[in-house]
Amino acid sequence: MVLGRLKDRIERMGRRVLEKGLARVMPRNPNALTIASLVIALPTPYLMWLHYYWAYVLTFILLIITSAFDMLDA
Repeated sequence: MVLGRLKDRIERMGRRVLEKGLARVMPRNPNALTIASLVIALPTPYLMWLHYYWAYVLTFILLIITSAFDMLDA
């Protein structure tokens, strides 16, 4: 019961965010998001090759952003 109400509340908040802000910022063409995620992911092999701690952290962050873009263009 509590989880159902929590889920409904999160969905309502997500809809508000999409209606007010994110829908205005996102491009209408899903291919633009796919290309953007590809461009963001391109330096990740080089960063992993550097073998520095900061490079691993930056690679992780870039891959998370890339994954978020892939989820948004569905």
